[in-house]
Amino acid sequence: MEHALRHRVAKRASLSLTGQDLEHLAAISASPAAAAALSIDRSTSEAATLHRIFELGVLRAQELLDEAGYAELANDPEREAFQRATRARRRG
Repeated sequence: MEHALRHRVAKRASLSLTGQDLEHLAAISASPAAAAALSIDRSTSEAATLHRIFELGVLRAQELLDEAGYAELANDPEREAFQRATRARRRG
């Protein structure tokens, strides 16, 4: 279940971690369930674990952006007018 980096590393960045971040990281490293949820195993390096957490965070951020975009579209008055006109044309 080892999660390997899928792409060549372009930059190695430093990352500031709080005490709470370190506690979360230790809990993840000690938990088989957390490792499974992250698709890593307990022997995964700290760097690879942090990278996986980053990947999942990026995916979640994209989901939130998509949700916001869909909500914006749903509230767009022009879209509503277009849908009403389309329904009226279908009814004949």
